[in-house]
Amino acid sequence: MMVVVAPRVGSALALIGILLSLVTRPAPAPPVVERIEIHGNAHTRDKTIRRELGIAEAERAGASDLALARRRLLSLGYFLAVAVSSLPSAPGRVTIDVDVVEVPHVRSGGFSSSENFIAECTMRQN
Repeated sequence: MMVVVAPRVGSALALIGILLSLVTRPAPAPPVVERIEIHGNAHTRDKTIRRELGIAEAERAGASDLALARRRLLSLGYFLAVAVSSLPSAPGRVTIDVDVVEVPHVRSGGFSSSENFIAECTMRQN
């Protein structure tokens, strides 16, 4: 006597239903930005950094938005290093923390009047 074991049709359908519910479940919304804090800027204005972030307070911002904001700030050429991170401040809300290291500024100029009078001035930020 031979016994044939057939798979249970009901359990297979239940498994398919579970997999479909996982695939069709919407992704959670990114948190709302409560505050943006900027540190390390001595010469660059806050409004310039905020403009280039592309993220505003009371908007939603995810990890991809923070990565894009970092790339946008670095592309300005004003900073040696940029770190953009989010810190939870309340349920569903985050504070964006922007730390920058500015490029040192060097200004120089010179004057020569047919090599009789020569003057030179250099200003450097330390």
